[in-house]
Amino acid sequence: MEKEVTKKMAELIGWQDSDAIFAPGGAISNLYAMNAARHSRFPRCKPLGQSDLPTLCTFTSEDSHYSIKGAAAVMGIGTDNCFSIPTDPSGRMIPEALEQRIIQCKKDGKIYLNNNFSYT
Repeated sequence: MEKEVTKKMAELIGWQDSDAIFAPGGAISNLYAMNAARHSRFPRCKPLGQSDLPTLCTFTSEDSHYSIKGAAAVMGIGTDNCFSIPTDPSGRMIPEALEQRIIQCKKDGKIYLNNNFSYT
């Protein structure tokens, strides 16, 4: 059924090739997204595991869903490397705060992996 739904959705959009991952909810979708980002940036991670990776970090808004830190823990990134970025009254990340954190992570030799700006 998943293959048929994916095929039909691709046809509706006008794509020739497509692929999809179906998830039971937002929390697992966040984990899938972080894992896909890691595998895209570090393809050797799949056969060799975390030992082949530099220290990774991720940025998320202070208003984001708790599953982002959970995903960081499950993936071996660590919750201490999952940085909550302050937001303005509209819930938007404060760009200067994000920039400062990115600069600090680069100085610390950490590699950016993924971010989440909102909820699940």
